[in-house]
Amino acid sequence: MVFGVVDLWNLAILPESRFIANRLTIGTVCLFFAIVVQALSPFALRRSSLLPEAPSYGFDTWVTVDREGVCRMASSSFWFGDAPPCVIGQGLFAHSAWEEPKLAEFRDQLMLAIDAAVTQHRNSAWEMWVTDTNSCCMIHVTPHEQAGVATIWTQDNNSCSHLIRDRFFEEALDLFCVAKPDGYFIHLNPRWQRFGYENNELLTRPFIDFVHPQDRESTSQAFQKLLSGQDLAQFANRYRTINGDYLWLSWTARRDTQSGLVYAVARDVTEFKATQSALESTLEEYSLLESALQLSPVSVFFIDRSGECTFCQGEVLQAGASDAVIAQGRNIFEQLKPKSESLQALQHVLSGEEQRWLVFWGGRYLEYHARPFRLHPDEVYGAVGVVQDITDQHRINHQLQSQLIQQAAVAQLGRAALGFPNPEVLAQRAAELLVEVLDVEYCSVFELLPNGQTLILQAGVGWRSGLVGTACVGVRSDSLIGYTLDLDEPVVIEDFLIETRFSGPPMLHNHRVVAGVSLTVGDHDAPFGVLGVYSSSHRTFSENDISFVQVITNVLSAAFARHRGDEWLHLMEQRSPRPVQAS
Repeated sequence: MVFGVVDLWNLAILPESRFIANRLTIGTVCLFFAIVVQALSPFALRRSSLLPEAPSYGFDTWVTVDREGVCRMASSSFWFGDAPPCVIGQGLFAHSAWEEPKLAEFRDQLMLAIDAAVTQHRNSAWEMWVTDTNSCCMIHVTPHEQAGVATIWTQDNNSCSHLIRDRFFEEALDLFCVAKPDGYFIHLNPRWQRFGYENNELLTRPFIDFVHPQDRESTSQAFQKLLSGQDLAQFANRYRTINGDYLWLSWTARRDTQSGLVYAVARDVTEFKATQSALESTLEEYSLLESALQLSPVSVFFIDRSGECTFCQGEVLQAGASDAVIAQGRNIFEQLKPKSESLQALQHVLSGEEQRWLVFWGGRYLEYHARPFRLHPDEVYGAVGVVQDITDQHRINHQLQSQLIQQAAVAQLGRAALGFPNPEVLAQRAAELLVEVLDVEYCSVFELLPNGQTLILQAGVGWRSGLVGTACVGVRSDSLIGYTLDLDEPVVIEDFLIETRFSGPPMLHNHRVVAGVSLTVGDHDAPFGVLGVYSSSHRTFSENDISFVQVITNVLSAAFARHRGDEWLHLMEQRSPRPVQAS
């Protein structure tokens, strides 16, 4: 510039010029202008160096402030939400608008950021968002080259909106994409890198190439629906990774009617699908287990710490004759009676002890087996148990045990028959064994007197004092004794109150006898008497019970027959003449 002014000066003083005075004037002005420009050039360069360097975000307005917030320089359009433009030489927060609640908090945070930029001269920027119903701007605070100064950058609404959209697309956790109607991606966010491909590879091949072969047909159909204007929601397919594995994606997509482009969002649901598959497998196993339990005589239950039965499968679980039903949704502490065996046992289980117990209810025997359920070795979470109906097994075991007891009783009575010559003593021992083994209250042995029309109570158990040895009954066809002697087989009485075949002796009615069994002792043609066992409650005598009474009766019949034979031999010996001894 200086050389240009000198040339103008030389031109002004050339002798050939026609107007020398004018030339002098023009030359003087040019020389003065050159001097002024030369003098102002360092200041201009120095001021240009004070201008802040914009960050990489593309901010369009700025202001430079000192540590106290006084404005040094500013662009003409600088603003903060509803706050007015700043004025050079005045405090940034001098206007009363900064006292409003929506800007007061931001003002305090901004002052802290200015202080950090001025005092610590941080290279990292501090930024925050200011939003209200009318505007949105981004704030960026950076240190300035000039000491004691910081620069605040902002963006207007439009720039901020674009930045929000760009950042949302780039930082989204889901997979965002834009596709053309021909089946190619044109834009992908960084989340697609989890597949291991470069974005260029995904952009240069049809997206259907990355879909699992089994899902390609359904994917093509879904894409055609999108092109026809239908929205897509929660459509799932599998995409191949660079390693050959597949990830499950759940899609939501829509087609832009103006541009024809498809905008879609995909979420990785691989773990969800694995969990869903495991859950379906568990439900299937549970269904099979439930079906098996329904066919099984074993029932399963679970009771939590509070006593609530949260699971119950199988037969209806009964806790006992006086207890409520253990069923799903019921609380055992509220349903079972305090002293019930089931409640006491379950309380022990919840305390950490394994328990087994047997309950009889409604003619059934239920065997319980429960143990503590622990999620942690030191903590009992609940009680898990099984219940099995062992009625048949218990009946069989009881029958076997009864048979063993009965056989032992028969053997004992047989040995006694060999050692007791007195039939009354043997009959009394037989009555005692019958009452003990059959668990009945009464037993009687009536002996037929020689007249053949009267029987006397020779032995018995349970009858009132004084009857044994003195009570007599007559032989009538309409009485129990006469009916038994005529029938020559065991007579079973289920209930005397409804019996129509015969009438019972008054002795039985006086003792409130309900059920019993009566048999003839000895042969039908030459009986010794009648044996009977009776109960004051409803009682069903099994075939084994009746057989046992029959065997005891046979032992007595043999003993009576032997005793009668011995009496006849003794009588014959007394009547026969004595031999004469030779002298």
